[in-house]
Amino acid sequence: MGRNWSFRGCAVTASAILLGCQTALALPQNQGGNDVVALPVPAWVIVDEAGIAATVSPVTGTTNGATTTFNPPPATLLATGTYTLLPSGIATTRTGLAPVATATGKGDAGIFLACDKYQGPGGPFCQPEPGTVLYVGYTYYVTWTPRRFSSGNAKVAVQLTPEDGKGTTSEMFPVSRGFWAWTIDDDFLRLAGRESISVELSLLQDDDTTPADNDAQKHTGPTVYVMYPPPLVPVKSGNGPSVIAIAVPVVVAVVVLLLAGLCFWSWRRHGTVPIVGALGKVRRRSSGYGVRKSASERVGRGVGGGTFGAPSDKPGPNINIQLTDRDSWSPTGTGSRNVFREEMQRQERQR
Repeated sequence: MGRNWSFRGCAVTASAILLGCQTALALPQNQGGNDVVALPVPAWVIVDEAGIAATVSPVTGTTNGATTTFNPPPATLLATGTYTLLPSGIATTRTGLAPVATATGKGDAGIFLACDKYQGPGGPFCQPEPGTVLYVGYTYYVTWTPRRFSSGNAKVAVQLTPEDGKGTTSEMFPVSRGFWAWTIDDDFLRLAGRESISVELSLLQDDDTTPADNDAQKHTGPTVYVMYPPPLVPVKSGNGPSVIAIAVPVVVAVVVLLLAGLCFWSWRRHGTVPIVGALGKVRRRSSGYGVRKSASERVGRGVGGGTFGAPSDKPGPNINIQLTDRDSWSPTGTGSRNVFREEMQRQERQR
């Protein structure tokens, strides 16, 4: 960063305390490839809501005989993770520091590591790295090192060149600023008529005139991919992701489980399903010898001439059956009597 962006006293310290409590959505890139190399504690930048930035330089000292670093970057800026990049259009997984920094407060407010990449692949840019995926609805920091430019009075503009060739250019500002906050709105993809698009980032440098003049020098930067966020990545609103987008599915799942448990309990206990049972009085029917059947339903109720059939509201007549010896039921009977015929006649008389 330029010298004119040094400490701003108490204002910087207060901003550091406030922003240090926020959780960064994106962390600094790993400049050493796939491995994280131990480096001296780097400087970091605080950006307020209006886009005004201040550089914080950590200082190493001794306290009670122990070496202590004062004003170090927040831990979120130095944490590592696993990220998917598309440097050549093919997904590549990389573990290290984050390839892009995201504004986490209102407006352009946020924090990121100061860029010190003077030359090499991607220089003078630090973030975002080539192949980074950026989502509509977020604000990202495009960072570079001012040391790359010979003139401290140079002015630059960030040029966005999508793959369809319809590029846009930011306003001009001093190169010493070292960053540009890029807010991606819906129009970026809607006007392109695409669900995703690759965009080349460049710096247009001019010492005295506007980038539109022929003497503007172009510094080509990384190519990134802009797309709509997936369903699990809520669009940032206010100070962070929407809690409702996370809580609603959980509440719905709990309610469904409770209703299923209530229905099962009611079916086992009362033989009815709530609501369905109230509307249609649907009850479970037992088959065979169920405990819910009455004695008359299990054995049948006498109807008419003593046969078993469907239940009847009116009981049938009493049928008195006389029990005799098995031999007496012979068609011929014993002696001169026909017991079988006599019994049939007796039953006919009782009707």
